[in-house]
Amino acid sequence: MNNQIFSIPHLFHTLTTHHPYNFQTQTINRIINHEDTILRAPTGSGKTETAIAPFLFAKTLYLDFPSKLIYVVPLRTLANSLGQRVEMMVAN
Repeated sequence: MNNQIFSIPHLFHTLTTHHPYNFQTQTINRIINHEDTILRAPTGSGKTETAIAPFLFAKTLYLDFPSKLIYVVPLRTLANSLGQRVEMMVAN
């Protein structure tokens, strides 16, 4: 298996079409390794993609990883937007 093809930055770029920031790569790696993590970053910095990515990567990487995620947002409009964004990521 080619590590370059299955690296976190490559998978993140494939999923989102954006190159990950260092905090995203580090956080995704921590989540994949089942480490407790609190992510605090500015609005629009990619926290949602960072939290969702490990769950989507798990199947590609054949990881022993939970198949469900509970992601809490304060508004219904944010939840609807999140649902649409995840559906677009999964469809690609």
